[in-house]
Amino acid sequence: MSKAKQKKQQRFKQIENHLRNYRNYQAGIKNLQNQLDYILPNITAKYEILEGSVGSFVFKSTTEDFAIDRIEGKRALQLHEDIAIFQLIIDSIDNAIKELESHEKEFVKLRYFQNWTYSKTALEMGYTERNLFFVRQNVREKLMISLKNILNLEV
Repeated sequence: MSKAKQKKQQRFKQIENHLRNYRNYQAGIKNLQNQLDYILPNITAKYEILEGSVGSFVFKSTTEDFAIDRIEGKRALQLHEDIAIFQLIIDSIDNAIKELESHEKEFVKLRYFQNWTYSKTALEMGYTERNLFFVRQNVREKLMISLKNILNLEV
């Protein structure tokens, strides 16, 4: 097998891994957001729009200002970054799937999101495993283009 073909297979395996973890990314966002909410409990802030400004948060005490500055350090920034990466992956997958044919969408849903076996997926879709192979090839080619942006993300 040529190096180019091996590299292409490796890239598609990365995409498949992201597809299989789609629901985990959704749960991860909720859990990371809960952790952020735990870190920042009951901070009394109000949002004000002053004349000539876009608007800003106004805190009621210097203690709260200090707490926000400390909390928004490494830990909170890392949580924000992780949420942004997970959301980027989810949004990218959603956009890519919108462009697939209906039978290709069903294949992705059953095979990757629900982690069904190849045989069970073929049976459910009414395809032979050989015909499903051709569906997978079409999906593979389309997703290799539309999900190229998530290949090198570190999760």
